[in-house]
Amino acid sequence: MSRPTVPTLLRMTTPTTWAGHTQGGEPFRRYMDRIPLAKPFWDEECEKAAIAALSSGRWVKGPQAKNFGEEFAKWCGAAAAVPCQSGSAALWAAMRLLGIGPGDEVIVPGMTFIATATSVSLVGATPIFADIEPDYWCICPDDVEAKITDKTKAVIGVHIFGQPFSSRLREICDKHGIALVEDAAQAHGASLNGIKAGAIG
Repeated sequence: MSRPTVPTLLRMTTPTTWAGHTQGGEPFRRYMDRIPLAKPFWDEECEKAAIAALSSGRWVKGPQAKNFGEEFAKWCGAAAAVPCQSGSAALWAAMRLLGIGPGDEVIVPGMTFIATATSVSLVGATPIFADIEPDYWCICPDDVEAKITDKTKAVIGVHIFGQPFSSRLREICDKHGIALVEDAAQAHGASLNGIKAGAIG
């Protein structure tokens, strides 16, 4: 017996059953459980390093985190790197380090993970949404420049889906004297004009 496709399943649903399907009810859950979000890969060296970190009892601020930060910064070509528990926490920390708070505005892309905007809101500032480029889905430099006001303190550029955002963002931020924060969580290793994501901002 062949399985129905998702479009077929959608046609089979009615408004009364749709909520059950979208809330994880049958039949969608049965099919979605078979689609892995990611396929992790590690070698013996990675496995030994992970076991050593777990066995040390120092899961936070241990030597492994310090060493990783130094090596990662070197690999990216960045001045420094501080490991954080998540990209969301890193963005919040960047807002705090820049002294951004109530009354300030930060320009963010209109399409990205929610943490880009919420990191701004969490410090009391206002996220201003800029359009994205239709070909690359990264924040549009022209729209960013159009949205800069005297309240703008920073732009968060997101290297999305493995694609670096335009280097024009750096030029625009320098021109207006505002900070450029990079969200490179989705593009580690990607580069543009020989500069890796994470070393532009």
